[in-house]
Amino acid sequence: MNFVKGTCSLAIVGLLAACGGGSDSSDSSSSAPLQEQQLSLQTVKHNYCGEKSPIANIKVLFHDQSGDVINEYATDQQGQLQVDWPSNAKHVTVAGDDYYADGSKNLYLITELDVEAGDLGEIHFRADNDQAGCNCRKVDIDL
Repeated sequence: MNFVKGTCSLAIVGLLAACGGGSDSSDSSSSAPLQEQQLSLQTVKHNYCGEKSPIANIKVLFHDQSGDVINEYATDQQGQLQVDWPSNAKHVTVAGDDYYADGSKNLYLITELDVEAGDLGEIHFRADNDQAGCNCRKVDIDL
């Protein structure tokens, strides 16, 4: 009985080992150089009146599968980030402050899980403490 189990085990191991070997003669990767994959995004803030403008120096963190930070970047003066996508990156966190009309602020974190290289689009932050361009005025009416 042990001889049969051992023979079957060897046959299965041999079969599995043989499955990993072959090669394909049509190799198209050698004709064109590999292009680096990139991740891009733009950070914008919305002021008290809802007007949108770029926001600089927002932290962008790349994480590996286990969540460890492998790269850290910051958006430029136009609120943009375009960087090479690390081969071991799996998740992205964007971190910045939201500002409120009363002067308080909160750390705002957005984490995208299982991300692939490409464009993440616009990431939005609040800047309710900024009333520039609002043309608003406060009016008190006594009744």
